[in-house]
Amino acid sequence: MRPYVILVVLLAIHRCSCVTPHSDCQNLPTFPSVSIGDCTEQPCKLKSGTTVKFDLSILVRGYVTSMKVKVNAYAMGATVAYPLPNDDVCAGLTDAECPLDDGELVNFQLLFPVLDSFPAVPCIATVTVTSDQGVQGCMTASLQVVR
Repeated sequence: MRPYVILVVLLAIHRCSCVTPHSDCQNLPTFPSVSIGDCTEQPCKLKSGTTVKFDLSILVRGYVTSMKVKVNAYAMGATVAYPLPNDDVCAGLTDAECPLDDGELVNFQLLFPVLDSFPAVPCIATVTVTSDQGVQGCMTASLQVVR
C-alpha cells in the first residue's frame, strides 16, 4: 500500500509542475489544464526558431465531430491572428479520436512554431478551440519571444 501512495503523490507532483499559469477568457468555457512547453511563470519565454508544445485538456461540450483552434496575439496595440500550420484539433488529440461525446475529457497538443521573424516583444496570446457546438475552451497567456 505504501509504495502505491508514494507513486500517486509523485505523479500528482509531476502533473502539477507542468501546469502553466494562464487566465481564462471571460464568459467562455475554460481548459481544465494548460501546459505551454516548460513554462511555469508568466511571461512564458518562447525561443525563436523552435516549436513549442501547448498541451490543453478539453472538457467536450455536446457531441462534436470536428474542432478548430485559433491563436491571436495582442502586442503593441494590435491583435494579429497567428496562421497555424494545422488548425484541426481532432488531428492533435493525443488520447482520443473525433467524434467526441459530451462530457469527454480529452488532451490536445498544439505545435506552435516560434518563427525567427517574430519580434522579441511581450504579447498576450489567446487560444480558442471551437466546434459546431460553439466554444470548447479559451485561455490567455503572456508570452515573450527570446533570441
